[in-house]
Amino acid sequence: MVKPARTAERIVHITAIALCAAALVWAISAQMILVGLLSAMLLFENLRHLMQGSPNPVRTRNALVDQLLSEASRQLTAGDAHEARRLAYQARDERAMAPDQVQRAFEMLAVASAALSDWGEALDWAKRANRSGTIDEIIAMSLAGLGRIDEAKQAAREANLGDDVRVRIARRTNQSIRGYALRSRAAA
Repeated sequence: MVKPARTAERIVHITAIALCAAALVWAISAQMILVGLLSAMLLFENLRHLMQGSPNPVRTRNALVDQLLSEASRQLTAGDAHEARRLAYQARDERAMAPDQVQRAFEMLAVASAALSDWGEALDWAKRANRSGTIDEIIAMSLAGLGRIDEAKQAAREANLGDDVRVRIARRTNQSIRGYALRSRAAA
């Protein structure tokens, strides 16, 4: 079970406070002054971090990831979905990404895979991304492309695409892919 970064940080500091308090009580009862002083210092340091928050953000933004995703968006807008997907994969493989960067990489991978008509991969990435109009449309189109028409119709209804799955999904998703590329390019 993965905890949000701030919650995990609080859990760590609370655990450290409990351990330091126990060590301080033990050190006082055993008349160990040095251990008591170290425990007290650690206790107060963890209390300070818990009350004021950590001086450093838990997860920092990775500038390279932003750059790779912006370039992937430009490539998608230019019609080079292969390069866009390659750049999105490279961004996804980077370490120390902020949560919104992870989601943007998932979205870009879903959009680029859909543009390449790689329906299985597009569906996998779309399921990992946060739900949005574009992602819902890609899910519906991917299901239709995989021949899972009943599921595609249900997904299309949920995305307000109507029942004419093959035609409307293809038309709307191609517009959404272009629109997503332009929106993500403008956001960068």
